[in-house]
Amino acid sequence: MVNTRSNKKSEPLQAIIKTNDSKQPGGRSVSKKRPHSPGPHERSTSRKPFVSSEESSSGSEDETDYEKIRDKNLHDNELFFASLGIQQAKEALHQAKSSPKTHTHTRRESKAKAVLPRRQSLRIQRLNPDGEALPPLPVPETPFPEHPRLSEGPLEMKKSLVYEDEEKDHEQLVQFMIASNKDDSKVSDNLQFNKMKARKIKVCKDRLFSVAVHPSSTKVIAVAGDKWGQMGFWDVESDYSHHPTVYHPHSRPINHICFPFHDPQKVYSCSYDSTLRCGNFETGMFDLIYSVPEENDDLFRNFDFLDPSTLLLSQFRGDVAVVDTRTKSCKGDQLFMVCDKYLRSVSVHPINKNFFVTAGTDLKVCVWDMRLMKRKGTKPLHILPHARAPNSAYFSPVTGSHILDIAGDDTINIYSCSNSCSEVQRTKQIHHNNQTGRWLTKFRAVWHPTQENVFFVGSMKRPRRIEAFSVDGRLLHEFEDEEVLTSVCSVVQYHPYLPVLVGGNSSGYVFVFM
Repeated sequence: MVNTRSNKKSEPLQAIIKTNDSKQPGGRSVSKKRPHSPGPHERSTSRKPFVSSEESSSGSEDETDYEKIRDKNLHDNELFFASLGIQQAKEALHQAKSSPKTHTHTRRESKAKAVLPRRQSLRIQRLNPDGEALPPLPVPETPFPEHPRLSEGPLEMKKSLVYEDEEKDHEQLVQFMIASNKDDSKVSDNLQFNKMKARKIKVCKDRLFSVAVHPSSTKVIAVAGDKWGQMGFWDVESDYSHHPTVYHPHSRPINHICFPFHDPQKVYSCSYDSTLRCGNFETGMFDLIYSVPEENDDLFRNFDFLDPSTLLLSQFRGDVAVVDTRTKSCKGDQLFMVCDKYLRSVSVHPINKNFFVTAGTDLKVCVWDMRLMKRKGTKPLHILPHARAPNSAYFSPVTGSHILDIAGDDTINIYSCSNSCSEVQRTKQIHHNNQTGRWLTKFRAVWHPTQENVFFVGSMKRPRRIEAFSVDGRLLHEFEDEEVLTSVCSVVQYHPYLPVLVGGNSSGYVFVFM
């Protein structure tokens, strides 16, 4: 069957080349893709035109020429790109990325600078403006402490007077003290506080750390010890123009003063200067009874008598020393460690002298037996714990059936104690403001010297006052006078035979209610 369709003849070869090999910018020719020829299993959707044998032979020749021209164009393009060096640049960039960079630092050599001599002024060179040498400076004196420790030996009372015009007052005081040794005073049960009136006078220069009252029933002598070792004696009933008689037996705070009942013509005092002295008015001397080396810096807090010639002394480092007042060695017979921290007070049982009580900053009040004491490692009979450190602890003065302590946790505690100290129980706790602060001496609650059921303590209340309590916690009386008592009395003491209360503040003033 003859195909009626007329087949289009092939276009000339140049037209085919222009159509398939159109050049892009840069001279590169791009050939069109050949039409897709179906595979053996694919079915063509269009019919192939009929081509004669002549036409097929001419088409194969044209195709061969086309391939040659195309290959020539590809070769020319490769030569063109090779002339641009693109491949070499690409390879160099690839190598630069893959190879690690090595940095070479060139250190500059520093040149040594010439050291020039340091310039100094003429003043530093000790030269005047003309270049002449100035005279040498004076050698400074070795500085001495402001309050050095006094002589280790006895001190003469007259030479230790603070004021030069007090020798006459000193002689009168000596006469009274010697005569008081023959005074047979009797204990009075008079506790009527309502009629007592206040008076005051400045006894010492600085803050008071202790007060005492002489146990005479014929004359009221109040004594105070201040911050820098002065001890003032005030005849309370004398004219106000007559100033107190003041001695200087210590160099640091006098923390405790005592007139012993068995020998009232003597006054004992211990100080933070690590000395214990006895003022003997018969000999007119302040004798040194006990001391420790000054470099130990061991503060003496208080003492209590075991017998007329032996006492217990509490030391700041936690020791209790047994001191015999008759020896001249100024050393303790025995030393017992009773507190891991700092000791604040010691008190001996008034009847059974084998027992004593201590208060320390280890938050404990402890009862001890003298017969069981060792240098270290002794266990107390009783431990009375506190939330904050107690300031002091004392046996009651007549029978020792009570223990009184005052602590920094704003409490005053009263304990009952058996005669053998086998049982100690707290019977009363009084809430009391004991926060005196840094500049006031800490409160110490003290017993009436001859009564079992009354004690006295300073107060932070306004108007200022001194309070009297019973052992059952009742407030018995408040000693106050808005015109006279205008400051806090941290330390107090009551007369053993007369209705006389003595208090001291932090300005050197002594207040007396009588």
